Amino acid sequence: MADSDISIDAQVRCVQRELALRGNVYKKRIAAGKMDRQDAVKEYRTMQAVVESLKSISFQKTRWLELIDRSSLVLTKCARCGSEVIILPDETAKCLSCRDATGK
Repeated sequence: MADSDISIDAQVRCVQRELALRGNVYKKRIAAGKMDRQDAVKEYRTMQAVVESLKSISFQKTRWLELIDRSSLVLTKCARCGSEVIILPDETAKCLSCRDATGK
């Protein structure tokens, strides 16, 4: 399964479940003296930032899809790597990375 086959919403739910688990584990590790409270807070906040980043990506993707619906742009997959790419109807579907790699 390619990474793009897993929706952003599913990724957010997964990271949120992981956050709940880590919260419980971190409490126990701090109580047992196996983890510093500041380290636990930093790790937890980092995972919260991942959730917020994914939500932001999801929001931006939704906005792009709305714009595509109102224009002549097409959402398709890169012919080379399979990444999602937005193109004009008469363009070859290549993402920026593949265009840079091939020089075209």
